[in-house]
Amino acid sequence: MKEKLKNPIISSIVIIFLCFLLTSTGWLSWEYHLLTQVSSRTSDLCTMVIGYLLQAVGIGVFSIIIRHKEYFAKGMYISALFLHIACMLPAVLSPYTAGTLVFGFIMNLACGFIAGYYLYNLGKTVETKRKATVFAVGYSLSILSSWLLSFIGKGAAFYSGASIIIAGILTVLLLLLAVKQKADDVSYDGDAASKNAAHTDFHFLLLLCVLIVLFSIVNSAGFTFPSSDILGTVQVEFTRLIYAAGLIVAGLLTDKSRKHGALLALAALIMPFIMLALRDETLPATVFWALSYFTFGFYAVFRITLFTDIAASYNCVYLSCFGLMLG
Repeated sequence: MKEKLKNPIISSIVIIFLCFLLTSTGWLSWEYHLLTQVSSRTSDLCTMVIGYLLQAVGIGVFSIIIRHKEYFAKGMYISALFLHIACMLPAVLSPYTAGTLVFGFIMNLACGFIAGYYLYNLGKTVETKRKATVFAVGYSLSILSSWLLSFIGKGAAFYSGASIIIAGILTVLLLLLAVKQKADDVSYDGDAASKNAAHTDFHFLLLLCVLIVLFSIVNSAGFTFPSSDILGTVQVEFTRLIYAAGLIVAGLLTDKSRKHGALLALAALIMPFIMLALRDETLPATVFWALSYFTFGFYAVFRITLFTDIAASYNCVYLSCFGLMLG
């Protein structure tokens, strides 16, 4: 395995794949468990709002730290892996709502640090013309794996303690990869960010940050993936396959031309308005999930590549994390 992972493209795909599968397994299991304890509306507030905000906080803290002490990146990542699995256990098994929420929130914070690391690794080790495809393939493999795992015991992999076993295996694999990764696989330049910060056009960066936030607001306006649908006919793991398809299409087109990728993300903004127009129609909930997920893939790739490209241009690798943090 060590020899195969010398290729930075393969290495980054594997890290993104395993990390996203780990955090997705924890998050889905937490959401399913929480739905047995609180109403779907409360679950949406806790998972889709507070949970995601805490992930953004984790990414933000990770970015701030590596801006000044880049060599802390791997240590924070390894610590986050341990924290994630330690908190996931009570988050998905606790019979008490308070325990489910508190440990679930801390788990989401750890998810942010894990996401920060694989985006940092993507921005640091993969050439610009391959970043979008690497990100898309890594996420898509994770989504496909989640779908395959959903067949275990008719979905028991995410509804029971089996998720802990799956997460435990993934954590061990990621720790082994982190330990085997040589120091020169991800080169460190402790003063790079500080030296280049003065040359960064902060007005331009602020404009891009606002752009991503606006994109996110518009994308969320049409459909919010309500957890109440999960209690009905929607199988999240299956509808996410459509997300994977959107990611692959966007990844390939974006690496072929950044302009095409941006236009694709811009064109996808029409979908929320279509969703709003169809809201009163008697369509299966799965249709809304599938349509939203497919076009969300375009936006997901756009926001990641936008900031990984800027990070490379300014030689400020900490900016690689901003796309996911703001979106």
